[in-house]
Amino acid sequence: QLNGYATARRIFVLPDEHSLYVPLARDTGVLLVTSIPSGSTVTVDGKRYGQTPATLHLSACVHQIALTNGTLHHEETVNIEPESFQARSIKW
Repeated sequence: QLNGYATARRIFVLPDEHSLYVPLARDTGVLLVTSIPSGSTVTVDGKRYGQTPATLHLSACVHQIALTNGTLHHEETVNIEPESFQARSIKW
């Protein structure tokens, strides 16, 4: 178990197994971003993620999302919880 990562559970036999490798996966959530009309550019924490509609698998923490459509711009902060699903939509 490690902060920011999903809990990993394994069954192993002692003393037969001398070493154990347990890969950890980061805690993530899903953010669905849509816009009307579609085709707005989606940026998360300064990194471009494509255009709407977009299904984003993000690490569990606070993120800054931005949508841009021509000269129009919208920003907001989103708190992604582990294993959560959230949706954001903007109508220009």
